[in-house]
Amino acid sequence: VLDGDEECDSFWEVFGGQAEVKSAEEGGCDTQVNEPGPSKLFRISDSDGEIEVDLEKEGELSKDDLDTNDVFLVDAGGLALFIWVGDGASLEEKANAFQIANKYIALNELPHTVPVSRVTESNTSKAFDALMDN
Repeated sequence: VLDGDEECDSFWEVFGGQAEVKSAEEGGCDTQVNEPGPSKLFRISDSDGEIEVDLEKEGELSKDDLDTNDVFLVDAGGLALFIWVGDGASLEEKANAFQIANKYIALNELPHTVPVSRVTESNTSKAFDALMDN
């Protein structure tokens, strides 16, 4: 049992040592919220024999922008990602979608905690519907 400001070195050794904690000034404002960027729609398609990812639209998105024959990566302004799978999408497109989403997160320096949800043409979510019904 530790009391007050006591430290237990053996405890911290398990985690590779104690990390340095930033000062309040260095840590920034806890109440500041990052403003979302524009929504983006990317088509994941293998219609030419290879998986390709192309930006289809940026800004307000609609379900009319989606194509049943492909998979789409939808970026909700950097706050969430959705993988939409059309009923006619190929196995290759479906199999590569999460890997593409992970690469997108890394390339765009999004937080590794950004949620990635898979929805299908016949089974979406309220959050996805709200984003696509602008």
